[in-house]
Order: sequence, then C-alpha cells, then structure tokens
Amino acid sequence: MIYAPVLIPTLNRYEHLKQCLESLSRCTWADKTEVYVALDYPPADKWDKYAPGWEKNRDWLHSVGDMGFKKLHLIERTENYGTWQPRDKGNAKCLVEDISSKYDRYIVSEDDNVFSPNFLEFMDKGLKKFENDDKVDSLIGYRWYFPIKTKGNSFMRITTDYTPWGVGCWVKKRPCLDYLWFKNQLTLRTLFRLYRQYGPGIVGSLFEFARSAHKGEIMIDQHHKVYLMTAGMQIIVPVVSLVRNIGLDGSGGMPINNEEMQALYDSIPTSNDSHFEFIGTGYEEYDYNNRLYLNEREWQGKWFYIKRMVRKMIKYFISN
Repeated sequence: MIYAPVLIPTLNRYEHLKQCLESLSRCTWADKTEVYVALDYPPADKWDKYAPGWEKNRDWLHSVGDMGFKKLHLIERTENYGTWQPRDKGNAKCLVEDISSKYDRYIVSEDDNVFSPNFLEFMDKGLKKFENDDKVDSLIGYRWYFPIKTKGNSFMRITTDYTPWGVGCWVKKRPCLDYLWFKNQLTLRTLFRLYRQYGPGIVGSLFEFARSAHKGEIMIDQHHKVYLMTAGMQIIVPVVSLVRNIGLDGSGGMPINNEEMQALYDSIPTSNDSHFEFIGTGYEEYDYNNRLYLNEREWQGKWFYIKRMVRKMIKYFISN
C-alpha cells in the first residue's frame, strides 16, 4: 500500500487547524502518513488581523511533535504567499508543486475540515484502486446532503460537482486548467453537446471561466467542475460523508459568516467507522445522482441560465 502525504495550507485559524489535525491524527493509517503543513506569513497590510492567529498556529505546531503521524512537517513561509489571486504566489499552489516533485499522489485539505476515522483509508485504497481508471479524476471525502439513491454501494461516481474538501489526487492526472484549455473547448460541437447534456448553465460557465482564466483568475472548485463535465471525468465520493466543514464563520478571509448554512453542514451525517471498503461499481443510480447534484447546485429556472449564458458569451467575445 502507498500512503499518500496530506497537504494542509494554513495561516491564522488556530481552532480550525487544531480540530483538523487532531481529527486526522485519529484516522486509521495516520501512523503511516506524512503530513505537510504550510504556514503562510501574515500580509503586512493586514498584520493586526492575521498575526495573533498565525503566532498561535506557529507556537502550537512547534510544540505538538508528530501527533501520531509518521511525520508532521512544518513549512514556515517567510513572506506572504497569499491564496489564489493572480498577484499571489499561492501558499497551496506552491505546496502542491513542491510535493508533486517528490510523490506521485497526494491528499490536500483546507484547514477547516474535520475527518472521519476512515478518511485516510478511503483515500489510500481509492488512490490505488482507481489509479489506472482513465475516467476518474480524483477522490473527494465530502458528500453533499442531497437525497441520493444507492443500491448497497459504498461510493459513487460524480461528474457534476467538485467540492474540494479533502481531495486525493494523482500527479500524472492533474489537468492544466489554463486559458488555452478553456479556449479550446469553445467549439460549436462541444457547446452543443454540453447544452444538450447539462443545459445552458454549464455553457455560460465555460465562457465565464475561459474569460477569468484569460485574466489569470482560477477558482479551483468552479473551474474544475466545468472541466469534469466538459471532459467527461468523474470524482469518487463516499455514500456517507467522511468530511465535515467547519469554516463558514468568516475566518478564512472571505466575507462568509452563515450560521444557518454552518448548522446545516454540521447536521450532515458523517461516518464513525474505522475502515472503508469499496462496495459496488460507483455507477449505481449514476444518471439520477448526477442529475440530482446538477439540479441542486443550479436551482434557478432554465430561462435564468439562458440569459446568463448569453451575457457570459457576450462578455467573453468583448474582452477577447
């Protein structure tokens, strides 16, 4: 068995990071897993906001040893790398690039995720099982609360969503989602196929993200979701979620503080099992579940998405 390293970029969210790492340390195979935490440096113009949490994270990470992991590596940035904006180096991006030169697979998580005891087993077994499956892009431990259908299977294949809360990846399968890739998809044949298969929402998103990619702005989750549907790729998701997200409190630098949504996230059942077995093919109720995910995420009426599609197309052609 190959035990993939876990990558966690962080900055100032001490309580979140502590819960994240403590839950990960209780996972089966934690003692066989190396964990890399990349601690970013506070930005100078927001020092007062970020420095206190950064200092708590730094001091705590220096004091906890390996926490039961095979090895806990701390990477301390000496300047602010930022997140994903064009002006930033990107703490997560640089961490992934560095690890990709040393390993052929990895697991990456934000610092506001809490894991089930079988999360690492799901990831490592899945990264082995689906390594040569050309249809599988990655594994994700989080499953939305949507009322899916199953037939005794423990996992499913999803094409219409990408929520990167605990992701297992292969270096050789990682796509290069730059402007050229999105531009090359803007053919009449591809656009017509996507419209028939998924509706106007995905077509509008393809133009929207081609335009933003041209400006160097990549939204990991949304761009990757469009990639999955356009390329016909799948993610592997457990039937019962193995991840709980605790970050909707505005602490991550984004203006999001939604107590109602956080309460919903907290209510989503997560597994308490210590082991994970892949049961079934993942294609059980495949069409129904993918359509369900798409409808739940794009809940506006079709006319709304047609108007949105036209607007995005016009903006794309004007800017290019």
